Parts: sequence; structure tokens; C-alpha cells
Amino acid sequence: MVYIIAIGAGGGGGGGASANVGGGGGGGSASVDTLLIPAQFLPDRLYVNVPSGGAGGTAAGAGGAGTRAFVANNGAAPAASNRIISSGSSDAGGGGAGGAAGGTAGGAGGASAAASGVLGQWGLWRGLAGQAGIVGGNGIAGGARSITGATTGGAGGGGTNSAGGAITSIAGTLFEAYGAASAVVAGGAAAAAGGTGSKILNQSQFSFFNLGGGGGGGTTAGTGGKGGDAGIGCGGGGGGCSATSGTGGVGGKGGDGFVGIWCW
Repeated sequence: MVYIIAIGAGGGGGGGASANVGGGGGGGSASVDTLLIPAQFLPDRLYVNVPSGGAGGTAAGAGGAGTRAFVANNGAAPAASNRIISSGSSDAGGGGAGGAAGGTAGGAGGASAAASGVLGQWGLWRGLAGQAGIVGGNGIAGGARSITGATTGGAGGGGTNSAGGAITSIAGTLFEAYGAASAVVAGGAAAAAGGTGSKILNQSQFSFFNLGGGGGGGTTAGTGGKGGDAGIGCGGGGGGCSATSGTGGVGGKGGDGFVGIWCW
């Protein structure tokens, strides 16, 4: 038997506004596909694509989109029919740039409607959608992003002299120990503090859960805070604005993709 997990790359956070009030939007997170299949249904050689995360936006610039991970039966730009598994139906989007309003949220990586290619349909397949980021603050604090899926979008950057958004837990989940709506990944404080980077929560020796980046803090002058970089498949945090003069904070990098293959 062969078990495969394919996680796409997350989108980068948008940059905060320069001489304007909007924080950058958080990047979207990637979708996840899994496949359990008898080894006899697969070729002896597999080709694996593991993408890099979307770039964080420059000051007042949009974040870069992530791309999808896949495993295929050939390595020359394989067609969809030759992809045994692919992480979703669409890429995770980058966060929008801050301006006169907060940057838009990066879109979630779309869930696959069916198993990839011909060979993948012979196994047990599951597709999970990503999660959108959160909009940047419009002269106010950046929006927080709660953890609800297999991957997590990025939080929004802070507006005028305001904090960046955090990544928060919700009660009744594996993060309950952190408390309802508590910050698992902090956003940057007001006056240009950068957002916290990615965090990995170890549940046991053999499992992990990566998170999106916190938003950078906004300021009135000088340089806005940088958005936090994201963990595997997750969205980068938006950069904080510099409201009256100066330079907006750059967005956090989206998390790289991941492919794991287990055989027994």
C-alpha cells in the first residue's frame, strides 16, 4: 500500500500602504489531497513537485499566489491525466495590497472535485479546501484568522497605529488548551512591530500542524511592521501600514508545499 499527502504552497501576505491607512491582506492557504492506493496500481517511478510559497508583497504591493503540489507518472510538465494526486483544483491567492482601505484577503486553494488523473481514481482519495486570508485593517487593527481547517490563512496587517491580526484558536478543538479565541500566533503591536512568524504545534512525535502568519503592526510614520511568514501550506500575514508618511510593511511569505509518501 502507498499513502500520499500533497499540500500546495500558501499565498504571500499583501504589503501595507505607504502614506495611507490600509494594512495588507493575509494570504490564502492551500488545499490538501490524500490518497491511499495499492502499490501495484502505481508505476515504479514517481515524479514529485513541491512548490515554494508565494512571495510576500512589497510595500503597497500584493502578495504572490501559491502553486499546487503534485505526484505524477512522468516529469515533463505532466498533463492533469498523468498526475496521480494534485493538491486541489486552484492555487492559494496572495493577499491584496493596503491602500485607502485594507488589502483584500487572499483566496483559499480550491478543493478537488475528484481524484487526479487516471491512476489516482483506483485508490481512496480525499480533498480538503484551503482557507482564505483576512482583510487588512482600514485605519484599525488587522483582522484575526481563526483555525478551522487543515491549513490556515494569514491574518491582516494593522491600519493606522494599530496592531496586526492574530491567528486564534477556537474552543472544542485540539487547540483548546490555548483557550477560546486566544492568540496562538500573535500579530505585531501598534507602531511598526512585525507580526510573529509561523508556528508548528506538535501533537505527538509523528504529527504536526502548521499555521499562518500574524499581521504586521501599523504606524503613522516610518516603516510598517512586516507580516509573519507562514508554515507549510499556510498564508503569510499582511504588512502593517505607514499612514501619513514612510513606507508600508512587507507581507509575510506563504508557506512552502509538502508531499509525503508512505509505503508498506
